Amino acid sequence: MRKARRFLLFFLLLALLCGCRAPEDPGASAAPEPEGLDLPDSALMRDEGAESLLLCAVSYDRDGYSLLTSLHVLVRTEAGEVDLLTLPKDTRVLLEHYDADGYTYSAYGAISGAYHAAEAAGLAERKTVEAVSTLLGGVRIDHYAFLNVVQLQNLADLFEGEIVIDIEDDISDLGVFRGLLDVRPMLTQFATYSYLNDIGGIDYLGTDPYKLRRHQQLIEAFLRGLSQQMEGLDEEGREALSQDVVSILRTDMSAQDALRWIDGTRRLHSAQILEGYENETGQNAYWIPDRTALKSWVIEHFYSLEEEEAPE
Repeated sequence: MRKARRFLLFFLLLALLCGCRAPEDPGASAAPEPEGLDLPDSALMRDEGAESLLLCAVSYDRDGYSLLTSLHVLVRTEAGEVDLLTLPKDTRVLLEHYDADGYTYSAYGAISGAYHAAEAAGLAERKTVEAVSTLLGGVRIDHYAFLNVVQLQNLADLFEGEIVIDIEDDISDLGVFRGLLDVRPMLTQFATYSYLNDIGGIDYLGTDPYKLRRHQQLIEAFLRGLSQQMEGLDEEGREALSQDVVSILRTDMSAQDALRWIDGTRRLHSAQILEGYENETGQNAYWIPDRTALKSWVIEHFYSLEEEEAPE
């Protein structure tokens, strides 16, 4: 009997130990969450009144290689209000790569890698859109637009007036300090610095929230400037302006799509950066999304809850 009790006690202690987790080391690199979002399809339906646009900033390093420096998901409601979610270029996702023989393989990497990995195959835009859609739980991205600093300057030439940015951090290299500033006279230098974080063409690892905030402010300023320019034009002039916009960008939008976005946008309602944390692994630094926060944002902007029918 005593042996039986000792045997039972041993198994109870073993079960207790197996059910306990060791305390987590706060300095340890946390493993990224699995890809995709678990959306409750039975309770949600697509909000057909919302229209989405993926806007991507492209720049070039000192060796001439293209760099995808930030990604922005804009969702516009029927009322003309736009909500903006900025995705850091280091956001970690599962990517499809192409080897020298044209074969594909999957590996984890920064979301900006979706653009670079597919560029040689001529699929950069399509694969970037697919990567963003997957990150957002498979939502439909209605349109995309890619632009670099030269195209940004060409867009600025389409409308008159100042391009006022509320600078939130000092940029001593450019002689720019906190406060309101018209960046039109120095737009190319300001945009290049904001894209690369270094005027010499060095793209540092990691996520710089000040840099991403400047990206958002440029988007807001250009939406406002183009919208104001549109207000003073007749129908023919508005169509011509819309055609000029799509001819500058690398986009799948038609002139009518651009007209709807520019003319139908009343204001930028909100702008936020994807919530998450930095995870450094060797020579790489990845931004790991907060899946709960991301899921809430996706449901709020792309879906509406189905109303249950009241029992008779």
